Amino acid sequence: MLGLTEDKLSEIFELAPLPIHILDTKGTLRWVNKEWQNLFGFRSAEVLGKKYFDFVEPDSREEMESSFQRFIKEGSLRDEETRITRKDGTVVEVSVNSRVIFEGGLPVYAHCMFFDISKRKHMEQELKNMTVTDYFTGLYNRNAIIDILSTEINRLDRYGGELSLLMVNINQMKGIINTYGHSIADSAVLKAAGAVAQYKRSSDSVGRYGGDKFIIVLPETGSDGAMVYAERLAYGISVPVGDGKQITVNLSLGIAEFTEDVLDADALIKNASDAIEAGKQEGRSTISVYGP
Repeated sequence: MLGLTEDKLSEIFELAPLPIHILDTKGTLRWVNKEWQNLFGFRSAEVLGKKYFDFVEPDSREEMESSFQRFIKEGSLRDEETRITRKDGTVVEVSVNSRVIFEGGLPVYAHCMFFDISKRKHMEQELKNMTVTDYFTGLYNRNAIIDILSTEINRLDRYGGELSLLMVNINQMKGIINTYGHSIADSAVLKAAGAVAQYKRSSDSVGRYGGDKFIIVLPETGSDGAMVYAERLAYGISVPVGDGKQITVNLSLGIAEFTEDVLDADALIKNASDAIEAGKQEGRSTISVYGP
């Protein structure tokens, strides 16, 4: 049961415009106000006596329990961010300010105030996406995909392994623009973006390197594995041009495998680009593997 001091405190908290709960020193929910019930969707009878941590998202639960033990000893906690599962299964991101109430020098209970930061977190993620995403295709932009490639190269320098880069170039873009216009050329870019991303594994990363060029970073993959990926794209893409007609747009593909003489991301990208150019000089518009 809550003590007299807690009863009085709960009367005040009930009027607060923010979600608040009271915990004992073991993290058990002893009281929640109406705003707490409204935010998380539970009625008080459904949660009282249960552990607060049971409502924290599983990937944050262990960290939250550890943080709670420190909080009980230290007496206060500010701006602790976590994710709580609502009754309907959705997740709300919150920031929590908490304070321990001591009696006779011993911790007795804690009151915690919640701030719904879901909108802020969504906006932060949107801003982050804008810095790494190509606005037109939705793939990684040039800077982001180069950063990813650099990270993979650094990983290989430390731990070894394989890494390949596949570059994809849309052929005859100038001809498409001159014949069909910019809107059809844009369609070709979107079609190509969808095609190169279609076969990616969870470990692969796909980005738009330039107007008509894409690169795919293939971790733990040698040139043979990259060839399997490239062969799926070798037939080109079909682009509608109006009146029920379509044109087939060919793709040139260049593969470059990471080797010890590759100094950085720019060097590996250049190797993949050189492979494409070598293939074009030989009259081919399909797949070429870089070889010095």
